[in-house]
Amino acid sequence: MAGKQVVVRQVWASNLKSEFFHIQKVIRQYPFVSMDTEFPGTIFQSTLNKHLLCYAPDYTYYLMKLNVDMLKIIQLGLTFSDLEGNLPTLGNRISLSIRLLEKQGTNFKMHREKGIDSRDFGKLFYLGVAVYDIKYITSVHGLHGGLERVSKLLGVNRIAGNGHQAGPDSLLTLQTLIEFKNIHRKKLNENFSGFEGMLSGLCGGERLLYKPDFMDPFNWQRKNVMCST
Repeated sequence: MAGKQVVVRQVWASNLKSEFFHIQKVIRQYPFVSMDTEFPGTIFQSTLNKHLLCYAPDYTYYLMKLNVDMLKIIQLGLTFSDLEGNLPTLGNRISLSIRLLEKQGTNFKMHREKGIDSRDFGKLFYLGVAVYDIKYITSVHGLHGGLERVSKLLGVNRIAGNGHQAGPDSLLTLQTLIEFKNIHRKKLNENFSGFEGMLSGLCGGERLLYKPDFMDPFNWQRKNVMCST
């Protein structure tokens, strides 16, 4: 990535199909996709001590699903690369595009007028079978915190864009993962064997503190779920 000019490709409803045509051209040579999403916030929060959530993956998933189902995604950022982190020359990233997000440059008016229907996106995009969570991988090796903190601990500098923008954050995710792999190469298999599908907060629990009733998802009187406004 050194010496390259990093370009964020803005994707809207009007150019969605043409941008996916470009993706189809580069995906075979650059099959690794780092991803970041931006949501407007959190409605439903847990009243459990955060240190106890690791023992309740079902409950954590339930809480996450409540928020995702009730909110609309604002941005999805994708960065395509090969195994070594090399980027395509087409324009290194694709960023599919409340106050914090506005401060960081999110144009909500344009999102309302030109945003992509999730159904149209879903028809065109296939994630693949191997999913890795950098938060889980780094935490297993003693690096805890959000993307910004972990990247700084690894000496990774953001080379484009601002935080809380899905495109730039997807690139920073890739940078951080590549640097982590280089530092821990002797400890890791080249393909991160053993980390496939392991998601932070959703795996590794020995016991379940709270068993949600999935047949009644709108009962907000549950003692372990708090609705914020």
